Amino acid sequence: MDEKKKDFYTYVDNMHKKNEEIHGILDAKKKIKKEENKKIEESERMIKNNDVYIETIDDIHKNNKLSYLNLKKERFLQKSKLMNLNSMISELPIVMQGEEKKYSEFKQRSQRKINELLETLETPLYPENVDDLWNQIKECQKNTEQLNNSITEMHNELNIVNKEYVNTKDKFRVAFYLYIIKYVIIF
Repeated sequence: MDEKKKDFYTYVDNMHKKNEEIHGILDAKKKIKKEENKKIEESERMIKNNDVYIETIDDIHKNNKLSYLNLKKERFLQKSKLMNLNSMISELPIVMQGEEKKYSEFKQRSQRKINELLETLETPLYPENVDDLWNQIKECQKNTEQLNNSITEMHNELNIVNKEYVNTKDKFRVAFYLYIIKYVIIF
């Protein structure tokens, strides 16, 4: 019976050892499985982050394209404004010449009237109309002053338009350089 007990105890010891080995193997497999799960979760997080990064880059490219298109439209608008201003400025000398012609004609007419009035004053044929003559002279002077004022106003307007043209030209140049810089940065 001692031998049977011994065999039984060795058998039980062997079973305990095998059981411990099996539990050790199971624990090792659980650890490996946990590590693999962690790696899988980490990979999934990296994939999600990469997707977010890719979406962000796509959004940036879309925004750059939109800003590029907006700059292109703005450049077109500025260019058309400059062309309109340029055509207006090129027409101004013609308008000014027309106004100068009107002024010179008015001046000549006024001068003729003044000369006529002076001649009539020198020859006292109509002494009762002297006040009328002075009134006509004053009216001619007023008309001459009004014409001079309108020419001065036209000259001031021309200066303002010229300043606007120069400012718009500078803004267009700056916008164009910014457009070129963005275009170079994008590509």
